[in-house]
Amino acid sequence: MRTWLAASLAMLIGGATSAAARGSRLAEPTPPLPTYLCHQVSTPIVVNGKLDEPAWQQAVRFTDFRLADGLTPPTHRTEFRAVWDTTCLYLSFVCYGPTTIATMTKRDSGLYAEDCVEAFLSTGGDLHRYFEFEFSPNNVQMDASVFPTPGRRDKIVDYGWNCKGLQTATRIEGTGDDRRWTIEIAIPFASIGRDRKPPTPGQTWRANFYRIEYSTQPEEYLCWSPMYGEADFHARDRFGHFVFANK
Repeated sequence: MRTWLAASLAMLIGGATSAAARGSRLAEPTPPLPTYLCHQVSTPIVVNGKLDEPAWQQAVRFTDFRLADGLTPPTHRTEFRAVWDTTCLYLSFVCYGPTTIATMTKRDSGLYAEDCVEAFLSTGGDLHRYFEFEFSPNNVQMDASVFPTPGRRDKIVDYGWNCKGLQTATRIEGTGDDRRWTIEIAIPFASIGRDRKPPTPGQTWRANFYRIEYSTQPEEYLCWSPMYGEADFHARDRFGHFVFANK
């Protein structure tokens, strides 16, 4: 009897200790959300994939993408920039890598199954609705309006929504370690802005920016704001702060 009680007590203590240890790991704070400062520009941007306008020199260049775990650096470099004017939000990605996998040609295809970049934009800043954009190296677009429902993963996705006036252009150039594909994007505020208007300086959206690369083995899911767990691009609690700034 005493032996059974001692063994049971040991199991309980061990279980409690193990649970406490697990709880301690789960309680480790998740790193704070990142903030991107998007500068306003006054000189025109021609969407041709070249990124050679002076306006792009005013943009904050982000290169520190991480895989979804938040710790692992990707195999290949990615550069992201964003600026805005009174009509559009402009985004650009430069994606380095020796090859690209992109065979789809139809708009609103499941581009996430091949190499692509993605932008998720909660323009209201409240995460009650956000817009999902995917773009391939072949300049194919996917756009959708997403309405989350209770639960982190639950959502209604309207693939019938099209972003009126969306412009994109891609280029593939370079060789060896310098080979890259570039995309330049213009998203009209008349289609996604609050009240269909351009933002005022200081307005903050919630957003995340991604790259999927299938030319690596295994494929890699790159994030501006990582999940610090499994890859879930719709994890809206990890959408960072996207702030519109003056010139």
